[in-house]
Amino acid sequence: MTRQVFPLQDIQRWGESGILPGYMPEHVQPASLDAVIASSKVHVLPGVMKPHLGQPVSELIKQYARQTFDLRHHPLFPGNHYLVELAPGLNPAPTPIEVSPKSSIGRIDVHVRTMVDGHPGFDYVPRGYSGPVYAIVTPNSFPIVAAEGVPLTQFRFQTETAFPYQPRSIVLRDKVISGTDRLHLNLEGDLVGYIAKKAVVPIDLNRYDHATHEYWDKVGRDDIVNGRYLLPKDKFGIFMTQDKVSIDPLEAAVLHPMNIEGGDLRIHYAGFIDPGFGYSNPNNVVLEIRPYEDVYLQHGEPICHMTMDTLRSHPTKNGEQVSYDTHGTNYTLQNVPRLSKFFKD
Repeated sequence: MTRQVFPLQDIQRWGESGILPGYMPEHVQPASLDAVIASSKVHVLPGVMKPHLGQPVSELIKQYARQTFDLRHHPLFPGNHYLVELAPGLNPAPTPIEVSPKSSIGRIDVHVRTMVDGHPGFDYVPRGYSGPVYAIVTPNSFPIVAAEGVPLTQFRFQTETAFPYQPRSIVLRDKVISGTDRLHLNLEGDLVGYIAKKAVVPIDLNRYDHATHEYWDKVGRDDIVNGRYLLPKDKFGIFMTQDKVSIDPLEAAVLHPMNIEGGDLRIHYAGFIDPGFGYSNPNNVVLEIRPYEDVYLQHGEPICHMTMDTLRSHPTKNGEQVSYDTHGTNYTLQNVPRLSKFFKD
């Protein structure tokens, strides 16, 4: 069973009609819409929380915010939870919306959870919701400098019901098409991954020239012993799948964690894969791994699984079909683990 996802031209139509207040056309992707920081006002929360059914987020701010400050004057520090408003808002949401952090944000170990008034859950907006959209931003490894207009999350507009569908996308492992949706961990090669350092200098989300060595230690061939790598509790690593994927331009993928039998760890923050990812050249998937116990990662072990949604129609822009292969991205070729766009090689 799969859902249908609305493409670029539908999102543009909704934005131009005024039902996405604060909509900016430059943030439309082939099958999603980037949501950006709408205001420099930031509220510090004592923990991650969501509203009760029917409760506005403003009540949470009034009851629990420890401090409010201007984003332009202060970095966001690891171990704290910051609430910001996002743009666009919704008036009303034309479909149910699933939300995921941007890849560039997940790859710097920043956890972003989206919520709306009256809905007791994260990263989902019910159809018909009208009002503001908020995010709780939790840096884990690095302090960050953010600003109004910085993209944090992606909205994926989708149908409410699922229907039978035979996916056209493929998974390749050892150059053989796999019949499973499971993806497997790669621990082979000269560059296996990166481990986050405890950096002091913030990452500025409006800069793309941070020195890699100041924030990351490399994991190489010599660090892998008997096909295993020990990732300690509360460390964060960038790794890659052994499998390559080729996503059909009429499909979009979502990553999901394995069950607890694989160990108590998170394998991604940003879970959306765009239509056309790896379609011309099958591409590895980068993983954002944070364990909650000392975990030995093993080469070739199942690390996550992938589900497919179908698009209602081909994404088009100015009358031409677009996809991940055509619209350009920092992560088009990932035959080695790729860091976020904020770092220079």
